[in-house]
Amino acid sequence: MSRNVSFEMGAGGFNSLAVRIVRMSTTDALASITVAGWYKQPGANSVEALQPSDLVAIAHDQGTSSAATKLFTVGITNGVVTLTAAY
Repeated sequence: MSRNVSFEMGAGGFNSLAVRIVRMSTTDALASITVAGWYKQPGANSVEALQPSDLVAIAHDQGTSSAATKLFTVGITNGVVTLTAAY
């Protein structure tokens, strides 16, 4: 698996936007991305920690004929992240 993560930053810093837009690129398949725990939280105080209000754009299946980009919402239960296709 290969994964790159970037965040939109508002004028006041990473947490100044009402909704952060997170971008990821991965070689993982869509079925893998939607499994609970696929995204491992780096730590609650890290700027890379996802928030329930985030929208995540993921370019998945990179390098294959199935490559696509989808938008996901974030659910967090007991520290475990679940990404759900929003559209």
